[in-house]
Amino acid sequence: MKVWITSYSMTAGIREYDVPDDSVTDSGALFFRPSPDSFMDHVPAKHWHRDRESAIAAAEDMRQRKIKSVKKQLAKLEAMSF
Repeated sequence: MKVWITSYSMTAGIREYDVPDDSVTDSGALFFRPSPDSFMDHVPAKHWHRDRESAIAAAEDMRQRKIKSVKKQLAKLEAMSF
């Protein structure tokens, strides 16, 4: 099964992996080994997607929320006076 991981999309981009079909738990989390010599990786249900389009939509939502947060921080900084 092909999956797209968006956990670190703001820093490392959207990652694509081929994982076994039984990698998904009952809670929707994903457990898989990214490479043969690595440890198991756990990805919560909201950070992995079965199709590229939904991964891109989720990453875009994360980007918009980050922009809003940074603008709020900037407004606070600009309002400061010493």
